[in-house]
Amino acid sequence: LMYGLKSKTLDKVIKDMGLSKSEKNILFNSIKIITDLRNHCAHFSLINRYRTNPNIRITGDLKNKLNLKTKTSSNKLSKNTYYEIRLYDTLQVLSQFEDLSEIGSVFNETFNISESLINSDLLDKLLKRMGNDDLKKWCNF
Repeated sequence: LMYGLKSKTLDKVIKDMGLSKSEKNILFNSIKIITDLRNHCAHFSLINRYRTNPNIRITGDLKNKLNLKTKTSSNKLSKNTYYEIRLYDTLQVLSQFEDLSEIGSVFNETFNISESLINSDLLDKLLKRMGNDDLKKWCNF
């Protein structure tokens, strides 16, 4: 639908999303990523294993704006092509448009408890698999 909107309407949508007209490609790329996350969740996939679909290319503008940790294409012809982000970076993309403080609260309540209740090695592996092994960053969403 977004690609078919008239220019004036699209400009209003971009503005409503808190972006400037020059950030139209960021909005389109963000929508693809958020849709992929939604589909992953809707089909009962394990969220801690989430990776964006390899067909979704992450634009350099979005990567730089949010400091996303992406894989880089090994193809010499497209060495500036970024793809595959994990859950943490995908949530950063979503946080451009939605308050995710509730996710931070869940992490804070679940994992910032006595170390004797949680195996720290297991927690480190889980957080790393989800894209960021710094618990403080998860708690500060």
